[in-house]
Amino acid sequence: MRQPGGKVLVLDGGQPASLAIVRSLGRRKVEVVVGEPGGPSLAARSRYAARSVVYTDPIRSPEAFVDEIERLAKEERFALIIPVTEDTLQPLAEARARIEKWSPLAIAPDEALAVVTNKERTFELAESLGVPIPSGVTITRLEELDGVDRSFPLVLKPSRSISEGDRARMKVAYAHSEEELRSTAKEMLAVGPFVLQSYFAGDGVGVELLADHGEVVYAFQHKRLHELPLTGGGSCLRESVPVHPELLRHASALMKALSWHGVAMVEFKHDPATDRAVLMEINGRFWGSLPLAVAAGADFPYFLFRLYTGGVRPNAPAARTGVVCRKLSDDVYWYVQVARPTQDSPLIEWPSREKMLKDLALALSPKHHFDVQTLADPVPGLLDAARTAGWFGERVLSIAKDKLDERHHAKLRRSGEVAAQVEAARSVLFLCYGNINRSALAQVVMERILEGRGPALASCGFHPVDGRPADPKMVEVARVSGVDLSGWSSHQLTSELVRDAEIILAMEIRHLKRLEAEYPEAQGKAFLLGAATQRPEVPLEISDPYGGAREGYAAVFGEVTTAVEDLAARIGASKVRFGA
Repeated sequence: MRQPGGKVLVLDGGQPASLAIVRSLGRRKVEVVVGEPGGPSLAARSRYAARSVVYTDPIRSPEAFVDEIERLAKEERFALIIPVTEDTLQPLAEARARIEKWSPLAIAPDEALAVVTNKERTFELAESLGVPIPSGVTITRLEELDGVDRSFPLVLKPSRSISEGDRARMKVAYAHSEEELRSTAKEMLAVGPFVLQSYFAGDGVGVELLADHGEVVYAFQHKRLHELPLTGGGSCLRESVPVHPELLRHASALMKALSWHGVAMVEFKHDPATDRAVLMEINGRFWGSLPLAVAAGADFPYFLFRLYTGGVRPNAPAARTGVVCRKLSDDVYWYVQVARPTQDSPLIEWPSREKMLKDLALALSPKHHFDVQTLADPVPGLLDAARTAGWFGERVLSIAKDKLDERHHAKLRRSGEVAAQVEAARSVLFLCYGNINRSALAQVVMERILEGRGPALASCGFHPVDGRPADPKMVEVARVSGVDLSGWSSHQLTSELVRDAEIILAMEIRHLKRLEAEYPEAQGKAFLLGAATQRPEVPLEISDPYGGAREGYAAVFGEVTTAVEDLAARIGASKVRFGA
């Protein structure tokens, strides 16, 4: 049995969780070497890091990465090597025998790891143990969607976090409509199967634990207060809460069935109103919110070190509840997003101003901590704060520029200059993101009004897939008003379309920015559709209704058709009114 001591290699040094491990072990006088794929990282800047080593990016070249870690393990004979992300864990697990000839890996047994890194196998195990899971099915072919329940929204979870072929990072997606479901499913199936699940509303909670060959020997629980992305994801503000007995029972059953050895986080969605919960996933490594656990007294890095190097189970009191921890960089971005919303997803529950201020005031509480910033180890926190201030400053400048752009287009609208250019144009191109709602509607309606007279008309979007049908909700809204979008087929923006258009009418300022960045030749002939009409009911920017309620589609239908009707009248067509 190994005795505590020796060097530990902590990988993924840019992660706050890696920094938490370095600080935990360093405070205990363990010599910690930080591994990182790039330049000096947060963890490498810690006063508790003995030194750092650089390795090849495991996503770009897993073979070279494993060779380098094997060489380091042989040379330095680490007491323990701790991978912190899937990027490093997966290739090391596959090369376990090579590495563990020289240094032990803090990675659970192969069979257990194979289950938790595969969503389908995870849910099969949970169901066999009576652990509640969302209703769902594994999809391997697009045709399998035909027999699936259509209670939107639906959640699409890739079977693996990193694809086996090109080792691309895979993310959870949501579908709010039939068209979105099929489009997203097609993209996911290009790299592998995915699990299609019903959506369960509730708080994101994690039961973090340390298990000794299947027996849970320490447990901790947190609740997410702020998440990124806003539709659901990792926490940037979270709070320690009492461990829920039922959730712990489920987590313990899973760990026992897996004979799990090491740390893990079992993630649930929990509805406090009904006290119902469902399993989301098992994270078979250190988790992103680890700094909260350590701040609350659940010193998992040291517990793990002692278990692996000395076979010693933790003899520690339960962690403190009510402790709050904030990931500064991500939480600033959270505030930027909720203060100036640009997303329109029914899954987002926008916080009130009072809630935002209350959460911000938590920083004044003695129970508040930061993931990275601490006076006892200031350099990583200063580095992180400087990076955060840098991108925040860029964001402020971008918002200021957006305001100037908005004023410029408003001035164009008042002057009637855009409308005059459209009147004289021989070709007009309508542009939005997907070409299945706004720009498609603009083209179809204007073609119907002009009946072959006036400029040549076309429309397109930035979406990389051609041939998509119009959004079903817009098809229905348009049908009620006598506009037929049923045969629509989308087009991707191309240089030829830009070249052939004398005037390009986009729906949002960000469309114009992207257009002119990708096609500089569009400058001087691209404007907002809203700037081409002085009708007061048409906003300067026409927002995307995609994934929203039918009322939003109806509003956008009215805005687009009113703008197009006004333009057509200027060109000389007789007025035609559209309305539900």
